[in-house]
Amino acid sequence: MIIGNMKNIDFYSALFPKAKKGFDFLKGVSESTENKVYELADGIKAQVFMFKPAAPADRKLETHNEYIDIQFIVSGSDIIGIKPARECNEAIFPYNKERDITFFKGIPNYSIQIKTGDFAIIFPDEAHAPSSGEGDRESKKVVVKVRKDLLGVGI
Repeated sequence: MIIGNMKNIDFYSALFPKAKKGFDFLKGVSESTENKVYELADGIKAQVFMFKPAAPADRKLETHNEYIDIQFIVSGSDIIGIKPARECNEAIFPYNKERDITFFKGIPNYSIQIKTGDFAIIFPDEAHAPSSGEGDRESKKVVVKVRKDLLGVGI
């Protein structure tokens, strides 16, 4: 996992040049960006949405086999629970190839909080339980999905 802030996004864009279209999209996102899915390039898409935080205990751990997530907070905050995917042994819902997702039973080993302007890059070997928090304030979030083969990641 990599945690960063928009102030340093050009560094990460240079680190992952084949994901540049995803990072460039994040630079242009604002509160007024329409909530929908954007197809950015072959193997790169972004979903912009609002969410109300769920209690961390109510979130399910999820993994992705083919895509890396770049989770960016436009406004508000998000607490993301993390656990190594290798420790997730009991699937609640089996792998859905169309959505590239498996949900698991269990609790995260630790959590991170990202706030307005922050992002987390989450790799396939990291199970995560996003969209958690306290209170009922809505947050605006973007999840950029980058197919891992574009980055040469063999995870």
